Order: sequence, then structure tokens, then C-alpha cells
Amino acid sequence: MESFEDEEVKKNYRHLFTELSSVFSLNSSNETLVSRKELSLLKNPNFIDFVNSSPGITAIIDFQIEGYLFMSDNVKEFWGYKSEDFIKYGMVKTITIFPVPQNEILINKIIPLMFEYFSHYAETGNAQDIRVSYNTKVIRADGSMGWYLHQIKILQSDENNKPQFGLKLVTDISDFKKDEAIDLVISKKDDNGIFKKIFSQTFVSDKKDFNISEREIEVLALIGAGKSSKEIADLLFISEHTVNNHRKNMIRKLDVKSTGEIVKKAIAYGII
Repeated sequence: MESFEDEEVKKNYRHLFTELSSVFSLNSSNETLVSRKELSLLKNPNFIDFVNSSPGITAIIDFQIEGYLFMSDNVKEFWGYKSEDFIKYGMVKTITIFPVPQNEILINKIIPLMFEYFSHYAETGNAQDIRVSYNTKVIRADGSMGWYLHQIKILQSDENNKPQFGLKLVTDISDFKKDEAIDLVISKKDDNGIFKKIFSQTFVSDKKDFNISEREIEVLALIGAGKSSKEIADLLFISEHTVNNHRKNMIRKLDVKSTGEIVKKAIAYGII
């Protein structure tokens, strides 16, 4: 595996880091950097011992400097990298461990949505009630790849209600992940203090040609709009039998098991 200090590697990822920096700069209050308070959590040896031996990676993100205050040492067990690499290089290091197509989705879709929800609820002092979850592939130090679930919560906002510190947990889901989609879920605590989903979206980084016809796309769009087979038949001036045949063909072409899965996969792949 090439070192990030290699000039060619830096060149390949420079445009991604520039895009990432622009996203973070829009969602931080740099004037508060001089008044930053240290997190007492990082001075607790019991916390450090616990996270270093836990079955997942723990990190504390400093959103305002696009870096990490902390990365658990067990990151080496999962990805083969040293925690010091992430502390030293911050988000610059982070973008090198994701495949470039997934980085594009993270930077242009997931991170802006994450900040949008964090910022919205920070205005009412409820940013800590939001949890962002998404899955990605990670390129490990030995060149192999695996799927990981990332979950982020706000630990602290600044005096301008901008996200300041975030707690991130990463779990290996390689043995359970069965498709190539990136799933984003944003959850919020309900009145009972339980996280419930309030938003979700699926993205794909590898566009495929499923050979879906224009008529099938029309049927798909109407299915997505909640229309029944009879309603679709009436709208397209075809028989209900023909509509059902289109459904069956799309289930086969998209390699799914139900009509609901057809719509989800079609949206993820940009078919509709």
C-alpha cells in the first residue's frame, strides 16, 4: 500500500480534499478556535482503555479543523493503519481510505446532508438528539476492502450552534453487507429517548446498465408514485396484464424480490 506521503497519491486526492474542505468551511465557526475547550472525556483512562478494546473503532472528530482529536488504537485491527496517521493527517487521511467513487458520494451527498440536519437541530439546542449512519467500503492497509458502518453524533456545539466535536463509531459489517449500495439513515430521539429514523436515502457508486426499456421506466415512475397496476394501465393505455408483465421483467432485470425493492434500487441507480 502506498504511503500518503507519496506525491502521486496526494495529487490523485487533492481535488477531493478541496471539495471536502469547502463543505466543512461552510459549516464551522473558525472564530471560536481560540476559545476551544478540551474534552474531559479524553483525560479519562477508563474511557481510553474501553474504546481501545471495544469491537469497533471510536473516533472524536473536530469539525472546525477537519481533523480528529482522538482515534482508538484498535483501528489497526480493523484497517491496518495506525491511529497516529488519522490524528496527523485528519480528513486528508480519511479520504484516502475510501474508493474515489464513494468519496464523491460522501463529499457531495452524505456530508452536506449530515450538516444540514445537525445545523437545523442545533438551532434549537437539540443537535445531540441526531444520529447519522451510513455504510461505505474501506480500503485497508493491505489493499483489501471491506464494508463498514459509520455512526456519528454531536458531542458539543460551539456558541454559534455550529457542530464542534462529534463522536464516531465504526463497525465491520462485511459479513452482512450483500449489495453495493451506500445507505444513509438519519435518526432522531423520540419522546422516549429512543432513536427513530426520520430520513433515509440510498446511493450507488457503480452505475450499471440493467437494459430497462423506456416503457418500463414509465411504469417504474408510476409505481414509485404509488399507482396500482390498474391505474398504471389506464394512464398508459395498456392492459393490466401488460403492466404486471413489466413488473415481473423488472424484478428479473434488477435482481430483486419485490416491487418495493424495484423502486428502491431504481432510485439508487438513477433509473428514475
